[in-house]
Amino acid sequence: MTPEEITCIVCNVLGVSVGDVQQKTHKDRADRVVIARFASISLCRSKTTLTLNAIAEFFGLKNHATVINSVDACSNMVDTNRTFAGLFEMATRLVDSSDFERLQQIEFYPFIYSVDTYE
Repeated sequence: MTPEEITCIVCNVLGVSVGDVQQKTHKDRADRVVIARFASISLCRSKTTLTLNAIAEFFGLKNHATVINSVDACSNMVDTNRTFAGLFEMATRLVDSSDFERLQQIEFYPFIYSVDTYE
């Protein structure tokens, strides 16, 4: 699984544009974009063999410490927000599933996240 694929899956589940999440300037600090970025970074860390620096470079982050902070922030959100925890688990299952299963599930769950469900 590549960081691009993981980011696409997370963005599809959370209803966020891939371009917003991968934006190198990170000017869009809307909650849903930041949350999708945290989730993508966390899954890249746990589901790939990329180094912290490689993940930081992919997402346009300053350094590896920002990746660590993002993973910690995502873990805290999973622990404190049931809605996000369910969506993060769904994204994790999609990342772990086979290509054929993933395509079927993504078509079944297009853009189910909205900022209203997070508040």
